[in-house]
Amino acid sequence: MRGNIGYQNISSGLGTAKAALQYLLTKDGPAAGNCIETVSHWNPDDLTADPTIQCYHVPVISEDGLIPTGKRSGVTLELVILQPDSRGWVRLADADPTSMPQINPNFIGDERDLKKAVGAVKAIRAVMQQQSLTAVLEEELEPGVETQSDEAIGQWVRKVANTMWHPVGTCRMGADSRSVVDARLRVRGVSNLRVIDASIMPNIVSANTNAPTQALARNGAAMFVEDRRQ
Repeated sequence: MRGNIGYQNISSGLGTAKAALQYLLTKDGPAAGNCIETVSHWNPDDLTADPTIQCYHVPVISEDGLIPTGKRSGVTLELVILQPDSRGWVRLADADPTSMPQINPNFIGDERDLKKAVGAVKAIRAVMQQQSLTAVLEEELEPGVETQSDEAIGQWVRKVANTMWHPVGTCRMGADSRSVVDARLRVRGVSNLRVIDASIMPNIVSANTNAPTQALARNGAAMFVEDRRQ
């Protein structure tokens, strides 16, 4: 981006010290936030339909989450597929309870997720090409202007796909034989054991998992108290 825009100048050195001092004195400024200025939810195929994509607008050039990795001003648009169709798995490594489990998130394992991701990249490009942004934007760094076909965009998506640290469903709630907990969050086949966190969700919510997990905790604790009183 042209000019000194965004948070690049506070990511190191004197800029960091200035941002820290501003926060200490005013409780305001860049250090008062989490580097995500705004978030949007939309469907690239139909803007009037329920959203299928969540987009974080991060005012730095970043190749690793929210960590500034560039040497110049820029913006990173982090695209998240809501309600992904891909399914991963978690398995026991062996009979040793201290062994780390085997985890395969299986990102973009379903072609429907790949289609959504490609559509989201093309939609974001259309927004960034608006005339109102030409005064501040210089170039596209990733995936790069040479990446134009759906196949090429898809290859880039598979390369960079990562987690937003919102996994769910490894101990999903349900009434079938494959579910881990019942409707009161009790682990099937094990006495006096409950799971009360995002892992019991049968499907991921179309948002960040923090608030729903807090709601689960509140209701799960209430059910635990009710059962103890019986």
